[in-house]
Amino acid sequence: MRELKKSIEAILFSSGKYLTLEEIAGLCKKNPDETRHALLELQAELEGNKDTPLVLLNEGNMWKLTTREEYSHLVRGLISETDLTKSQMETLATIAFKYPIKQSELIRIRTNKAYDHLTELERLGFIIRQRYGRSKLIKLSEKFFEYFDLPHDKLKQRFKGFEQLAKTIESKEHEIVKLKEEQREKAEEEKRVSEKERKIADGNFEIDLVDENGKEYELKVYETEKQEQKLGNLDVVEAEKKEEEIKEKEIDKEKEKDLEKAGKKIDEFFESRKDNLE
Repeated sequence: MRELKKSIEAILFSSGKYLTLEEIAGLCKKNPDETRHALLELQAELEGNKDTPLVLLNEGNMWKLTTREEYSHLVRGLISETDLTKSQMETLATIAFKYPIKQSELIRIRTNKAYDHLTELERLGFIIRQRYGRSKLIKLSEKFFEYFDLPHDKLKQRFKGFEQLAKTIESKEHEIVKLKEEQREKAEEEKRVSEKERKIADGNFEIDLVDENGKEYELKVYETEKQEQKLGNLDVVEAEKKEEEIKEKEIDKEKEKDLEKAGKKIDEFFESRKDNLE
């Protein structure tokens, strides 16, 4: 047990941050129950030894080795500000100003990235999350007030300047949601256009033509019948042949007219597609 306590003290001293019981146990390669027992013993020993400036703090499942309150003013200026990023500090400030605040409300203000911030803030022991209906209630820990040397009754006043920050972030979040919706609609439109292009390439795209009066009509499909040439006795007279030839020519002209309109329709479609892409 003595060696385990020394290992724990060395790990926490080197870390300088809150570590979970499971993290400490993993680093010591011991089971959580044995590690917790060693932590409690070490905490009691440090508390009883007034000659040491160190104390072992415990916030829920988190543990941290730090200096006693009477020595905090000597080391406060040496504490690295990189413990928290600027973005994490903004999230913590929003929590402080809105305190207490529901997690769902904080996410609405700070966006989904705040989930990672909350995990880190909880790991460092600055906040505590409790179940609150379908959401969670975020509370500031005693460690927060001690770390920032801040009385409870001065909290709102200290972080009042972050009110506008929270409003600005919330406004930006609404803009982002709107932009994402516009991008989604644009992607769906491009998908529909691509589907039309594929159908045209496959020959399965129906194009509606417009006559002289502006009325739409479908492109007609003509079938050419194979006619057997007979030798010997003829079933039709020359006049009937000429009449059929005339009808065929009329049909060919009508087909050419329809195909010309269809070609223009296709050209217009691809021209509009080209403009959109540019």
